[in-house]
Formats: sequence, structure tokens, C-alpha cells
Amino acid sequence: MNNKKMNQMRESIKKQNFAYVGIILLSAALYFVSQRPTITAMYATSNYADFMQGFVIGMVIVLDIISIYHLVKYSNALKDDKKLTQIYNEMHDERMCHIESLSGKFTVKFAAIFLLLFAIVVSFFSFEAAIAIMAALFILGIAKKVSMVHYTRTYTGEE
Repeated sequence: MNNKKMNQMRESIKKQNFAYVGIILLSAALYFVSQRPTITAMYATSNYADFMQGFVIGMVIVLDIISIYHLVKYSNALKDDKKLTQIYNEMHDERMCHIESLSGKFTVKFAAIFLLLFAIVVSFFSFEAAIAIMAALFILGIAKKVSMVHYTRTYTGEE
């Protein structure tokens, strides 16, 4: 493969790494903000505050684990041209891009992020509403997975 294409692949992977570092920093900021006494005082009871702090801590841990995993994976790929090519091709596989677009990948991601942030904001006013929004987020995730499986079977014949 020519040098220009390899540099393009490296830049693409570096942008992914930069995004994952951003996610780690933003999630750390969310954690520190959620631990402030002025924020916890906004909840109706200390039980609600404890639940939401636990929820935020869990979300931050999951986001950080996923981000660190991808950072390590992509950093290793930057050192090995074969891995770099493989990861780049996986990220830009036209068939999978088509399947993901049909299953509403970007719309669902946007909606999930919006619902998650909305649940955190609403939790200051109504614990029950926050739980309902989190349940809707869970249902959204299940619907996304079912849709992905359906389109994968329809367009690839895979089981």
C-alpha cells in the first residue's frame, strides 16, 4: 500500500484516539460535577442522590473502560501496518456501513445520548421520571440490537 494511504489511515485512527481521550475527560468532568454537594442537595432525598451518584459513577466507569480498550487497540494498530489496515478496513466496510445506516445507528446513538443526559437533568426534579427515561433508554438499546440482527440476516445471510 502506498505511503499516502497509510498516512490517511493513521490520521483517521489518531482522530478516533483523540475522540476517546475526549470522552474520558468529559466523563471525568461529569463525575466531579456530580459529586459536588450543591448538586446532591438538589435531590429530594439522600437516597435519590445516592442512586444518581451511583448511576453516574457506573456510567463513567463503563465509558472509561470502553474508551481505554479502544485507545489501546488503536494505539497498537498505529505501530503495526497490518493491524492498522485491518482496523481501518473494518471501520470503513461499505457493507457494514450500509447495514448500520439502515438500522438507524446514528439516530439511535444521538437519541441514546440525549436520553441519558435528559435522565440526569430530570433526576434533579423527579426520581420516577429519571427511572422511566432510563427504562426507555434500555428499550431503545434492545430495539437497536434487534434491528441490527434483522438487517444483518437480511443483507448478509449470516445467522
